[in-house]
Amino acid sequence: QKDGRIVVAGASGTSGGISSIFVARYLEDGTPDTGFDGDGFAEIQPGGNPGFAGGVAVQEDGKIVVAGSSGGPGDQDFTVVRLKADGSLDAGFDGDGVALTVFGADTSFAQGLALQPDGGIVAAGARQTSTVSQAVLVRYLADGSPDASFGSGGAVSTPIGLDGGVAAAVALQDNGSIVVAGTAQKGILDADSLLLRYLPNGDLDPDFAGAGLVTTDGGTNDHAAAVALQSDGKIVVEGQNDHDVILIRYEGDPPAPAPQPSSGGCDLIVR
Repeated sequence: QKDGRIVVAGASGTSGGISSIFVARYLEDGTPDTGFDGDGFAEIQPGGNPGFAGGVAVQEDGKIVVAGSSGGPGDQDFTVVRLKADGSLDAGFDGDGVALTVFGADTSFAQGLALQPDGGIVAAGARQTSTVSQAVLVRYLADGSPDASFGSGGAVSTPIGLDGGVAAAVALQDNGSIVVAGTAQKGILDADSLLLRYLPNGDLDPDFAGAGLVTTDGGTNDHAAAVALQSDGKIVVEGQNDHDVILIRYEGDPPAPAPQPSSGGCDLIVR
């Protein structure tokens, strides 16, 4: 956070295997912040169901947005939660602090998210169909409702090759385009790093790598986990190549040139 405190999200479990979406806040010295949910830790089970968190971001107003999944065994749903700065659920977000996106009978989850300047929230993850996984992107309005101007009812599902894929991280470009990093499966024990770019309406950007997506084979079993944008427009992806850390940098769109100051001249006045 701007004040130096640190927010972490993940999952907490019990001996019975029941997990909760787990959010913790620490002071600068690493001790739990007891001003956050009373002891520094918040555990959420949407609808009384198990859950886990895959991504977290802090809004300008101090509220905390968490992306993950919740539901019963084999029936997990794409889940985004918003907490107030004190660790309590924000009832102003979809009525109870929890927004669920259900893809029919498919199991789904979110792993990464990014915050738009207008308060919108973009979350990335996957849905598991009867045969393969599809990369998923969902955009919410600031109140937690789906953004109807994005994809179909606020969601976009993207098939990735024959073996499927997963979206893991998301970043927003200044022009509103959405960059997503993840994994493209190539079989049981092999995968490539995946990078996609979507237009602001949710369509794949045909000007990006010719079809809106590119895969990179760095060796055996690549998995992209994070993405960042450089000021010169280039895109950096971090992840895992078998048991090694991998970094990939892609060419992107160069920033627009700064407007040049006027060199003087005449003013035209029309009467």
